[in-house]
Amino acid sequence: MSLLKKCSLVESVRGANGGYMLSCSPDNIYIGDILFALEGNTSIADCVGRSGETNECRNTTSCSLRPLWVRLQSSIDEVLNKTTLADVLIEGSASNDSEAKENDESLS
Repeated sequence: MSLLKKCSLVESVRGANGGYMLSCSPDNIYIGDILFALEGNTSIADCVGRSGETNECRNTTSCSLRPLWVRLQSSIDEVLNKTTLADVLIEGSASNDSEAKENDESLS
């Protein structure tokens, strides 16, 4: 939680019923920001970083796969940086509702 607080994604609440709460609406919190706060570098390969930035790799100029890793990283970053916490909560709720309905139907 301290990493999320440090990145201003949550804030602490004092008192007997205290704890942590989101610092803003789930519509304004992006999954990319959460992962970056918790994990730091979310790159899929050593030669790419967040938004395709170059990391330490001595084969960056000679690696024939680097363009693929850069495109994949860019696609992943795009999804993470466009998906909000609210989106995930809604999708998760819909998925749970669907699973519950399937379970109910299989019991009938």
